[in-house]
Amino acid sequence: MKVTSESNDFLVIDDFYTEDEQINIWKELDFLTYDRKLMPPEETGTAHDQTTGEALKKNSALFLDRLYARRELSNILNINRKLFSQEIIDEFNGMDNCFKYIHHTNYDATLISYYEEKDYYKAHTDSSILTYLYWCHKEPKKFEGGDLILPELDEGITYKNNRLVIFPSWRLHEVTPIKMIEEVEPYSGYGRYCITNFVYIK
Repeated sequence: MKVTSESNDFLVIDDFYTEDEQINIWKELDFLTYDRKLMPPEETGTAHDQTTGEALKKNSALFLDRLYARRELSNILNINRKLFSQEIIDEFNGMDNCFKYIHHTNYDATLISYYEEKDYYKAHTDSSILTYLYWCHKEPKKFEGGDLILPELDEGITYKNNRLVIFPSWRLHEVTPIKMIEEVEPYSGYGRYCITNFVYIK
């Protein structure tokens, strides 16, 4: 686990999960990556354009908390408690005051998002306090794009396997379109995965 950002506005950590943790995450992602399990944007709380009402994202997703009545049955919902370790919280010291709200939060929701050819998420904000994005993909990588853009900061964060990005949820952010560099079947599992944790005060 290595911090690779110097900004006070967002945190980037590479090599976040161990090899064993990644293996167990992939067991669950493989189980979930089917069209009858992953849902379209209108069923996964997409942001909308305030003028046109258009959904701002094109991808497939699933809220794990809605799937599991008992979170201990999910590899991901157990492993991702690492997001709230003291080691991560200590990194918030000296950053923007928004990160200090972590001490008041008491609830989080986990969203699995999967992107393939021409999928994207246009600029939007989230309705939580902090947003945690964990990125992963199968090797060899078979797509380009999927980078995170923070327009207000004029910053771009390159998509990278086993990378964690944390920022205040009110911060405008977007995902650049995906281009598959090899032809694969839909829901092949060779697209871009993002495991998002929305952290709230509830």
